[in-house]
Amino acid sequence: MYSLYANVIAGGVLIGIVYALIALGLTIMFGVMRVVNFAHGELVVLGMMGMRFSIEIIIAPIIGGMGTLFGPIIGAFFVIPINEISNHAAQSMGIFGLNTLIYGVLILMVIVFLPDGIWPPVAKRIERWMKGGASS
Repeated sequence: MYSLYANVIAGGVLIGIVYALIALGLTIMFGVMRVVNFAHGELVVLGMMGMRFSIEIIIAPIIGGMGTLFGPIIGAFFVIPINEISNHAAQSMGIFGLNTLIYGVLILMVIVFLPDGIWPPVAKRIERWMKGGASS
């Protein structure tokens, strides 16, 4: 439970930092040019496009299994295909932005049904298989 609160607080602080940097950038531009030009916000949008990649990097260990050696690796092998499947499904339906919804739902399903990640149950099955194979 403690890690949940720590993650929520860290996420809030990081989002606050992003907002502070946006405000600082607009303030500096106003101070230099003496004109409020919100067109510079487009650069923020372009920068936020890299946010999806950052989220994938953060989600991979969660999906794979945090605290394990192979968890992040297995998570990366699941996160990228889930992203591609959601993109393909949204493009085939022709609905803009649906890929983010599909991607989020698929990630949430994995987190809800496998809260420890994908690797721990796989590791237990491999361990049982190895013990079963060694005894027969």
